[in-house]
Order: sequence, then C-alpha cells, then structure tokens
Amino acid sequence: MSEALVDEKIKARMIKIIKKVMVNDEIEFHPNADLVYDIGIDSLETSEMIMEIEEVFNIDVFGDDFDAFENLTTLEQLIDLIKTKF
Repeated sequence: MSEALVDEKIKARMIKIIKKVMVNDEIEFHPNADLVYDIGIDSLETSEMIMEIEEVFNIDVFGDDFDAFENLTTLEQLIDLIKTKF
C-alpha cells in the first residue's frame, strides 16, 4: 500500500474521530489545521480524542509517546505520529 494511500486512510479516520468527539460535522479540515485554534479542540475533547485514537488504531498513546502527543499541534503531525505505530 502506498504511503499516500495510508495517509489518506489515517486522515479519513482522524476526521471521523474529531467529528465524533466534537459533535460537529461542519468543521473544515486541511493538513496544517491547528487542532486548537482552527478546529477548536479543548482539553476534554483532546482526552476523548486520545482514547478514540487508541481504540480505532489499536495503539498506546498514553505510553512512552504521550509527551510527543501533547506537543502536536496540527492534523498532519498527528497523522505522522500514528503512522509511526504501524
């Protein structure tokens, strides 16, 4: 599977997760969208998003990579972190 296809599949799943957590279907997404300032995710939604990511992608965000996750600001950075888990 090509890297571009993997990116698109992860991005599609992430957008579904964010929409579910935020209960908002009208959010506009782009790779460099800031999770807080552009998308509007708050700290409670971030926690919910992390739990959803762990379940959907079967990865452990709260493990060694939690500090790395906390420093992510964009959707693209989040996708890149998830890709490292496969």
